[in-house]
Amino acid sequence: MSCNIETLEGSKISIGTGVTVADCDTKLAFADYDGVSDWTAIGAVETFTLDGDEWTIIDNKLLSGAIAKGKGTDQTGKATIEIVYQDGDAGQAVVKTARDSKENYAFKFEYSNGKIAYAQGLVTRLSMPQGNGEELYKRQILVELTQKVVSNL
Repeated sequence: MSCNIETLEGSKISIGTGVTVADCDTKLAFADYDGVSDWTAIGAVETFTLDGDEWTIIDNKLLSGAIAKGKGTDQTGKATIEIVYQDGDAGQAVVKTARDSKENYAFKFEYSNGKIAYAQGLVTRLSMPQGNGEELYKRQILVELTQKVVSNL
């Protein structure tokens, strides 16, 4: 018996101008990202996580000593992208511009199996190169999502 296990090898991540929304309550759909025409691939991506849809937890400490928990606000989550620093990479340059901006940027996650996920958010961190004597310079990109992840997965 064989398993059809897929890997992320061959996947790519691109960054583009954020999709304009009318207000904070606007929810973007998959097709809304068709309007992004300036996708730029981020070079030398090593790993990524795309954590969307996370609820806050409300803890209530009761006088009896018990703790009652409930769901609070639905959070859109975050994305973390680890890259090997490449001076002159166009996608990494756009990430730096996004980190220095207060604007939302769109992200396109193209999986090796042909599926796509879109996310939009604020680039809040682009770490300085780090690593050790046996590693290449690595940087971490943190994106605080402002829209729910939409995909055809």
